[in-house]
Amino acid sequence: MEGAIAIVTCFKKHNNNVPAVFETYHGMRKPKADRLQRTAVTSLSWFEHVDRYVKQNIEQFMFNMMMRSKRVTYENLRLRDPLYIKSMDHWFAEHTRKVCNYQDIDIVNPFVPMFQSFKIGKIRVENGVELSAMCQYCAEKGILTD
Repeated sequence: MEGAIAIVTCFKKHNNNVPAVFETYHGMRKPKADRLQRTAVTSLSWFEHVDRYVKQNIEQFMFNMMMRSKRVTYENLRLRDPLYIKSMDHWFAEHTRKVCNYQDIDIVNPFVPMFQSFKIGKIRVENGVELSAMCQYCAEKGILTD
């Protein structure tokens, strides 16, 4: 529908001058079409690798499915459905508490997942924004150390 509206607008603007109409239409619509194509490719890749997700808990699977194209974000979804995001924050906190055995995770007033503690191997990471100290990278035989 947007394409049809745009082409009618171009015809009116250029007084039925077809070459000018198509040039203007192409300039208006191509960026949107390109964005839609990138979204479709990203979504397709998710479905092509769905085996990575099907063993997840249903809550996590559905959340990942909604986010698969990268056009819907956590914040965007929070604006659309705050109760769903609140329930996901609670689910994620309870899941992390159980999986990581971190009894100090607040499941009543949980942090958003990005700021939730989690575990990589035996190391506790306090949130998803942790950075290693600059120029302090260490590994032994390709394995990260503390």
